[in-house]
Amino acid sequence: MPKIDNVKRLPSKVKRLIKNEIRTFWQNYPIQHDTILFESFSGNGMLCHPEALFRRMLNRSDFSEYRFIWVINDFSRYSKSINEYKSNPRIKFVKYLSFEYYKALNTSKYLINNVSFPTQFAKRPDQVYVNTWHGIPLKKMGYDIKGRASDAKNIVRNFLAADYLLSSSRAMTDSMYAKAALHK
Repeated sequence: MPKIDNVKRLPSKVKRLIKNEIRTFWQNYPIQHDTILFESFSGNGMLCHPEALFRRMLNRSDFSEYRFIWVINDFSRYSKSINEYKSNPRIKFVKYLSFEYYKALNTSKYLINNVSFPTQFAKRPDQVYVNTWHGIPLKKMGYDIKGRASDAKNIVRNFLAADYLLSSSRAMTDSMYAKAALHK
């Protein structure tokens, strides 16, 4: 008879397996070279650096052939943003962690995020990942917090997967990126 602890964890294991299978399924589809996916704070709205880049790209002629996908975690809560762009055929919204989300995440050529993608994310060789991070860290994070190094593993994994890490200031570069590189 299985241990009770293993039975209690079964639903999360099944969910994780399904997410991994969905990711693997979409990794067999071709990359959409004219598509840019934007995600901010796990779909918590059109915000921060990804929003600034999106707004800049949207009206530039050199991006006129591109399609933009925004990740949103609550369509009702962010209906104002969605309604602002609903008539633009180049802009699409997908729900965070949905089937459409994993499709977009695995088939978009360009990925722009200000935090990190979920643990199921694995960047494909033809994708370009730009991590803009958010704000200037005025608090301890990741390896700076004693006993919390394991909490930083997905962020570290995302930073290693990123092709570009954008910094909002010299202070950000010094405190977030350069200092973090010293923790080996």
